[in-house]
Amino acid sequence: MPKWILGGFIIFSLTGCGSDSDEPQGMSFDGFTTTELTDAEKSAVIAQVETVIGKPYLWGGQSESEGFDCSGLLVWAYNKAKLLGWKWQDRLVEDVTAQTMYEYNSVHVFTITELERGDWIFFDTDKNGVKEHMSIFSHIDDQSRVWVWDAYSVANAVSFRPVENFYSKKPTFAKPMRVEKR
Repeated sequence: MPKWILGGFIIFSLTGCGSDSDEPQGMSFDGFTTTELTDAEKSAVIAQVETVIGKPYLWGGQSESEGFDCSGLLVWAYNKAKLLGWKWQDRLVEDVTAQTMYEYNSVHVFTITELERGDWIFFDTDKNGVKEHMSIFSHIDDQSRVWVWDAYSVANAVSFRPVENFYSKKPTFAKPMRVEKR
């Protein structure tokens, strides 16, 4: 295999689910608004995610049969929990990336101590300003490890795990939002 193909594959593989290269279509966001998820809604999303622990990681994936990437896992879990679509700019869309979830579908918080079970953590692992990965926060254990649910390319599966080298991945924190009719 030529080195440029291998190099391109590695770069493509490391981009995770943070690329907004394909602009989503969708309908106007007029008539809709976003509001923070309730604890019950966060629990419903987590319950769905827990049913697919061990399913394979697949870049761009959002199905039980083929696999998930980080944002695809959340899109799938929201659908299963009967939560309506996503905001992207001034559109209501069905599919979004981690970056779009951060920009349009969350309320940003400044410290990890503000997070509750079911909130989101975004990672800018290559420090370029784009959120390439996201996870659902569970808790911080007595060894100060941060536990999350996610579909992670390194683990090659949907998993419940502690995040290794947490702060080196430039995490940012947010409260998840949902779309609702006005």
